[in-house]
Amino acid sequence: MNSQSDDLDSDRSNEYKLVKMILQPVRERWRRGIRDFAKQAQLDHQFHHKKKVIRSALYGDMGFDEDEMRLVESFYLQRMRHISQMGLLHLVYPDARHSRFEHMLGVLHSLKDLLGAAQAGHFKDGLSEVRRKELRFAALLHDIGHGPFSHTTETLLELTGIDAILHLSADNEEEGKTKHHERRCRDMLLDLDVQLENLGILSYGLSDYFRHQGLEPSVVAALVTSARSHKPLNLLSGAFDVDKVDYFRRDAFFTGTRGGGVDTDAIRRGMRLVGNSDALAIGFDKRMVVHLLHAMYGRIQVYAVTAFHPVVRTASALLLVAGDLALRALPADAAALILVNLELMNDRELLTVLDTAARECEGADGALLQRVLQRIEMRRLPKRLVTLSPQEFESVLGEAIPTLSQLGGRGRLPPLVYCRVSTIADGKYSQYLSEDSTPDDLVIVEMTPADAWRSAGAEPSAKSELDSLCDILLCDESPGRPISLADWLDANSGPDSAKLIAESLQAYRRATWRGLVLVPATLKHRLAELGLVQQFLKDLGRCLKQPENCLPYVRSRGSKRVLDEVSRIVLDWRLRLESQDQNRAARSARPKAKVRSKKKPPSPRKGKAARKRR
Repeated sequence: MNSQSDDLDSDRSNEYKLVKMILQPVRERWRRGIRDFAKQAQLDHQFHHKKKVIRSALYGDMGFDEDEMRLVESFYLQRMRHISQMGLLHLVYPDARHSRFEHMLGVLHSLKDLLGAAQAGHFKDGLSEVRRKELRFAALLHDIGHGPFSHTTETLLELTGIDAILHLSADNEEEGKTKHHERRCRDMLLDLDVQLENLGILSYGLSDYFRHQGLEPSVVAALVTSARSHKPLNLLSGAFDVDKVDYFRRDAFFTGTRGGGVDTDAIRRGMRLVGNSDALAIGFDKRMVVHLLHAMYGRIQVYAVTAFHPVVRTASALLLVAGDLALRALPADAAALILVNLELMNDRELLTVLDTAARECEGADGALLQRVLQRIEMRRLPKRLVTLSPQEFESVLGEAIPTLSQLGGRGRLPPLVYCRVSTIADGKYSQYLSEDSTPDDLVIVEMTPADAWRSAGAEPSAKSELDSLCDILLCDESPGRPISLADWLDANSGPDSAKLIAESLQAYRRATWRGLVLVPATLKHRLAELGLVQQFLKDLGRCLKQPENCLPYVRSRGSKRVLDEVSRIVLDWRLRLESQDQNRAARSARPKAKVRSKKKPPSPRKGKAARKRR
C-alpha cells in the first residue's frame, strides 16, 4: 500500500522535493525494520534466540532471556542507539554520550533484580509468569516513543501544537500529564499511531507479538502510561521507580557528578514489591528513610548540574531555535512534512534535515539558521547576560508577562522565548556588536517552571513534593500493610513533619533552578563594559510585549498555514486508518466458505507394465 505522502506532485516546490527525498530513507528504514520484526515473529517456532549476557559498566553482567532478546534485537530498540539519553549534555560532559538503548536495558535489569529479590511475604498473591512477562516487556519498551534528542524535540512539538494533532490523547484532561513519548509508546503498542498510514503499513507487529506470547497488549500499554492515574502501578512512573533509579545512577556515572552523594545501591537493595498481582507497587525498607530523603534532595542537585545546567539549557534552546527557523524558512508544505515525520527521525537525521533547510532556504531566516547550526556544531553558544530569580524576573521583565502568558498556551508559559537584537529599540544595540556579528543575532530568554508559574500568577506550592512523599511506600520485613513516607514522618517526627519537608524541598528546588537571559558573547561584553545591562533588560521587556517579536513558532506570524497543512495530512491518515479498520472488521465478520479438499489421483505404479508401455 502506497502512502499519500509518497506521491510526488508536479507543482511542489523544490524545497518540498528535497525534504521529501531526505525523509524517504527514514520511512523506508522503518518499513524494513517493521517487516523484519513481523517475519521474525512468524518464524518464532522455527528459530530460537539464545540467552545472552551483556556487559554493563554499571551493573556488570546482565542476562536476557530468549523472548527479551527478540525485542532487544528488533528495530524498535536498535533505533534507540542513535537517540541520546540526555540530549546535548555531552557539550558539557564529554563522556555523557549514552543513548536510550542502554538505559532501557538497565531498566529491565533493575526490574528483574526487583522481581527476583522480592520477598513473597509482601504479596497477597504470587506473581504469575504472565504478569512477570508483562512487566518485563513494559520495562524494555517504555521509551520506544522517543524522538530525536529525547525531550528537546517533544518541546518543539508542544510549542507548535503538533502534539495535540498527532495524538488525540494530548487534549484529554486526565491524560494531559502523560508525557508525549509515553502516549506514542502506547499508540505503537496498540496500533493506534497515525504514523502507520505515513509508513504505508497496517501494524507495528508488537500487539501480534504480545498475543503470540499469551499477553494482552492493552495491559502492557497500561503499565507504561496509566501508572500516573493508577498509583498502585508505580513500577515505571512512581516517585522512585526502576526507571528513575537507573537514569539517576547512569547520568551521575557518565557525568562524574556522583549523584549528589546518594547511595543508589542501598536504595536498590531496599526495594520491595508490595500489593498483589493486580495492584503492584514499589515499597522500601523502613531503614531506607534517610537514603530516600537524601535522594530527593540529591535528585534536585543532580538535575541542576545536568539537565538544567546553563550550557545544556542554552544548547537545547538553540536547537529549538534552529527547528523554529527551519519551519519559518521553508514553505508550508515542506515544513509540515518535517513536523509529521519528526517522531520517526533520530539525532543524526534531524540535524541533516535542518542543515538541508539552511542550505536551500534563502532570506534572513535561512542565513540565521546556518549560523545557529554552526554555533551548535562548534559549541559557540550564547552567553548568560544575567541570571534572574523569580522576583527579579517579575520586576525586570514584568511588563512582558501578559504577552508571555498568551504565548504559552494551555495555561503555562513556554520554556523559552527569543527575539532578535535588531528588534530591540530599533537596532539601538547593533553598534556595540563586533564585525563578525550581525544585528539579527538572537537573544534567548529562558524560564524554569518555577519562574513561569510565578510570572503567570500561579505561585508554586509544595503540593507536588508532598504528593511524592505520599507516593513512596514503606514496609516492614514481616508481612503487613505498607504506609506512605509522609504518614511515617508524621507518626515518628511529629505532626506536619511531611509538610515541612515538602516545603523545604520546594524551596531548595526554586533556589536551584533560575531563569536565564542569554545573549551573544560579543554583545554581553560590550553591554557589561558600558554599564547598559539594566537598560537592555528594560528594552527587552518592551520588545517582548509585542507578539510579532516573540517566538515560539506556533504563535508567530505565518504559522497557521503550516498547522493547517499538518492537520490536513493527519486527518487524511486517520480517515484511511478508519476505513482499514472497517474493512478488516467486515472481512472478519464475513462467513468463511468451506473449502473442499480435492483428492489427488493415485500416481501410476512404476512396475513392469509401466516400463512395457514406455
